[in-house]
Amino acid sequence: MNGRALALVALVACGHAAPPIAPGPIAVPVRASTAGDALLARVPAEADLLIEIDLARAMANPVIGGATTAWVAPTRGDARAIPTLPGLALGAAPAPLSGVRTLAIVAYGIGSGAPAAVTLLVTDREVPDGVALGDGVVALGPPALIARLQAVARGETPALSTDDEFLALRAQAMPRAATGATARLTARLDLDARVALGAVVGSDLAPASLSIWADVADDAAAVAIADGHDAADGGGPRLAAALGRARIALAGSTALLHLGLLPAVKAARITRQGDRVEVIATIGPRRLAEVASRITTAAAAVDEPPPDANRK
Repeated sequence: MNGRALALVALVACGHAAPPIAPGPIAVPVRASTAGDALLARVPAEADLLIEIDLARAMANPVIGGATTAWVAPTRGDARAIPTLPGLALGAAPAPLSGVRTLAIVAYGIGSGAPAAVTLLVTDREVPDGVALGDGVVALGPPALIARLQAVARGETPALSTDDEFLALRAQAMPRAATGATARLTARLDLDARVALGAVVGSDLAPASLSIWADVADDAAAVAIADGHDAADGGGPRLAAALGRARIALAGSTALLHLGLLPAVKAARITRQGDRVEVIATIGPRRLAEVASRITTAAAAVDEPPPDANRK
């Protein structure tokens, strides 16, 4: 896709995204293949959260490729994906990014007494403390969860790829016309998980489910679909209002200002139908190029060696 094609795909997504998941047999919407698809058969079903990042796609992009490479493969060689949100335990360890083509984080038991997450890396490099699963896939995670992955491989435990409800939720935000994805996020949160997330981001911002799709060509687009339903009713309106307040708060972010992302935040569309809330954000070609340049500059500044304290 070129020019403002991705933006146009996102803008029509409101009318063409997958419908809400209804009771009864679930039909998983057909979408273009993305890098994380093959990893779904390697992890157990009943996940709370799935994050997928196609680093190879991002690094191959003519606009953001240099910026992505600058961050995931810096000269200092210690770039890490840290799968956590301040205040919310996922139970996963940091993962090296250098040489990684695809990154996925799958979390279970969020909000329980024993949350656990596994990080999957598709890479040709050796990963310290990683467990090789074959075909270049390496897993990092607690031993008990690694054992569950191995049970999936033996056919003893259902895989996430058989969880049609989760797969349908994952497909919701991805437009039918999209040809791929740079990043995807899928979350299916029970009450305990929503309480734990709400303690971090605010109770009105903790949805029952969340589906996010984002991609980059020479422009960029992102679609998020959240279900705000709760037992007290009125969850959708509260979620939409909370997102509006969050956008206002982000408009004062110095970091977003420096990166040139404030116009995209301010222009993001927030719409609601019942408890279902959709957010669409786009970045045009010129601004995306500017953002990429600023990220590359910031990465270079981080990689600069510290001043020699003994230098006179």
